[in-house]
Amino acid sequence: MIGAVKRLMTITLLISGLRVAQAMVPICDRQDIPLAEPLRLTVPPEAITEQALADGKVALHFVVENPQCGWTMFPEAGLALSDGVKTYPALPREMPNAYNYGRIASGEEFVLEFPLPESYDRSRPLELLIQNGIVSWEAPQGRFDLSIWQGTRILLTARVDRMNRTYRLTAAVPEAEVAEYIWEIPGLAPVTTATPSFKQRLDRTEPFEVKMTAVMKDGSRNSVTTQVVPQETTVAPPLEDGQVLVGLCFYDATPDADKTQEQWDATDKSYNWEAPRLEEKHYSQFYIREFVKDGLGNLAVFWPKVPNLPFEEELELVRELADQGIYTMTIYQYREPEAVRQLIEAGRNKYFLTNNIGEYAGYLYQEISSANACGIPQEGDLKECRDYFTDRFIGEGTQRYYRSYPYIFSTSGSTLANYELEGGIDFISGELYAVGAQNLAYSTGEMRGAARKWQPEFWAGWLAEEWQTFPVPYQSDQKYRLLQAGLYQQYLMGTSIIVLESGSQTTQAGFYTAESGKRNYAYDEEPPRRYRETMKEFYDFVKREGRRASGTPRTDIAVALGNCDSYVGIYVDWFVAWAQYLTAEKDPNWKYGDPERTNLAAQQVLFPLAENALAPYPNYWLAGSPYGQADVVGIEDLTRLSDLERYRFIAYSGWNSMTPAIFQVLNDYVDNGGTLFLSLPHLSTRFDREYTNYAVKDLIYGGDLNPLLSARVTGRQPVSGRVAGGPADGLTLKDEPIAAVELGDAVEVVGMVDGKPFLVKQKHGKGEVWLLLSWGYPGKESLADGYRAVLGDLAGRCKGEVYLSAEGDTLDYLSYAVYDDRVYLLNLDCVGPRSFVLHLHGEEQPLTLEPAEFKAVHF
Repeated sequence: MIGAVKRLMTITLLISGLRVAQAMVPICDRQDIPLAEPLRLTVPPEAITEQALADGKVALHFVVENPQCGWTMFPEAGLALSDGVKTYPALPREMPNAYNYGRIASGEEFVLEFPLPESYDRSRPLELLIQNGIVSWEAPQGRFDLSIWQGTRILLTARVDRMNRTYRLTAAVPEAEVAEYIWEIPGLAPVTTATPSFKQRLDRTEPFEVKMTAVMKDGSRNSVTTQVVPQETTVAPPLEDGQVLVGLCFYDATPDADKTQEQWDATDKSYNWEAPRLEEKHYSQFYIREFVKDGLGNLAVFWPKVPNLPFEEELELVRELADQGIYTMTIYQYREPEAVRQLIEAGRNKYFLTNNIGEYAGYLYQEISSANACGIPQEGDLKECRDYFTDRFIGEGTQRYYRSYPYIFSTSGSTLANYELEGGIDFISGELYAVGAQNLAYSTGEMRGAARKWQPEFWAGWLAEEWQTFPVPYQSDQKYRLLQAGLYQQYLMGTSIIVLESGSQTTQAGFYTAESGKRNYAYDEEPPRRYRETMKEFYDFVKREGRRASGTPRTDIAVALGNCDSYVGIYVDWFVAWAQYLTAEKDPNWKYGDPERTNLAAQQVLFPLAENALAPYPNYWLAGSPYGQADVVGIEDLTRLSDLERYRFIAYSGWNSMTPAIFQVLNDYVDNGGTLFLSLPHLSTRFDREYTNYAVKDLIYGGDLNPLLSARVTGRQPVSGRVAGGPADGLTLKDEPIAAVELGDAVEVVGMVDGKPFLVKQKHGKGEVWLLLSWGYPGKESLADGYRAVLGDLAGRCKGEVYLSAEGDTLDYLSYAVYDDRVYLLNLDCVGPRSFVLHLHGEEQPLTLEPAEFKAVHF
């Protein structure tokens, strides 16, 4: 028999002086129970309500919590209530078999009804009998915490991520019975939500208590409190300031010892989807030792089954590498906590960088089958989709890894680090060259903006160059200069860990790569040799240079990743917002459209692709920085002014669902000296992807834009004609809907069309706000040229004391970054030199860089 059961105070509230609502009555409160042993538990009299007496039955709720195992009970083996004289077996419930209730998941609420004695005596408590006990569905491991209660259960939990970025409150309560939730948090006004969850930035170091009140649909209220406990310490970057790691990946290789050299030379080198690497004549550890001997880098990344050694020998290899100053990391692996502890210790508590969980968020840029495989709900508005990704998919999904690993890297072929870091990923490592991370400058700017906002200012670059650049053949110099340019651009943009994913051991993408004959190339053949030579040249540079400049580069410009914007970094017309493919079948607005075309337009201005950098082959990857380095920073309800203050200019591009909190932080940003550029749809409050037929009432504050801008939107109107004045001068419109506005005296009309304001600006505090009055998103084909012109004009006003000038389109081919004591310069043109002028604190230096050449200029 279980010992004394912890009793919880029954929370009651008198409603209108007439009725009292009863909360949960505990029978067993998270007791660690022995399995398959009889249980006898007292059912308190207050658990038998007047309604239960009237119904002649009582409903009891069961939950068992165990991270690894499900559980069940056997109803035919004495599962009943007892009054000491007679037993009252559980009422029948549908079962998947004749013996038990089937597998019940950990944490799942399971309800059984029991008949009551006809003449129930409250002075004589009932007992709950579970003669066969609780039984584990799988081979049992760990604690089995049992909770049983009657009534409405209010369970409030708080979760703080490893970095103390946010705290999340979640209430377990029958949602169908609740009208709204009221959250009381010290220092904040009470907040009411329609959902049983709440999240906020964490600005405290000491624990604090929060209270949640569920307002039930019958008018009653149930309240519960919990403590938010910040992490005592956060996760520090595993490298020192200015330290750069250069890494190669190693793949499983198990050779056939019986093959002769002639047979190895004749091995089929064609592509095989099940194992897209060649059969090799060495074990993976051979390639690792060659990597060290040839000085190709200081980080070895092990894919699953690598190094294919008994665990003690694997530990010895990690020790051996650590003693030579070589770091190790795994990807797509999962080890038990004790194994990870030993690996960290083998790495001298420094050189083992734990595990990269890989493309965890890949469903965002893949087909619906990927979303389905991940169990992604195909329903909800934009906010619900966003919160599911951050709070559930990332926030809860990473908890399994935290059982073993002290921190987690994530690699994604999308530019959504802002959401991954918010959700709880510690360090982002974008899969550069891939899908949404094709534009290396944009993707890295997004990682950097996210890392600066969510801290620490640390990220990695996973260069999938061999896999993802298949239009460029292995036989061309451009293939390896493309990698060289990508490596140096990562260096100048501030990336701390730079890894080549494939190509150096064998090629993997031969089936797709131009002029390869649909075959791959072995370790001793030309393409892998050239990959290794390129990596060695870069690593030799890193060693010669020593520490990179301290900190990360200066960025005066940022593109806002708007609230609920799920742009993955590339415009593909069949992509849909938040992978909501079924929703998009009913509502085409969920497909990529004008909002995402606006993201693309912003890329074309601030992160323009160097069109002929790989001529005669296409370039989808190398992009310049004509206005200097720029970040992509997420702006949503959690954003603080301190997240934005480093930027002189912030421009909105793609989707945004405006809220009062965002409106306030933007107002504060401008008031404190920033320049802000928006378009009218960025002020819409809608979360349903309606972006053409929204109404004035859908705008923030019904179209009253004070105090951000002294203007009131009164309607929409079509205009035709040429824009006169301002950066968009000459843009021709035909029946284009724009806003009808009433403007205050402080507002200046910069551009007019058809006699009506099209572009306006206003000085505000120390800063300035610009508003494009187009009703649609300005990436729309009829508006995009005007949007690009305004964005380029405003970005051009942010030149600091160090910048570049050049003729023609040369700036599109140059990437540069300004640090405190030096400027890094890179020619992205892989086939020809580029000449330009470096403006350095009032002095002019004419310079020429050879193809893919990198240069540091100190000052």
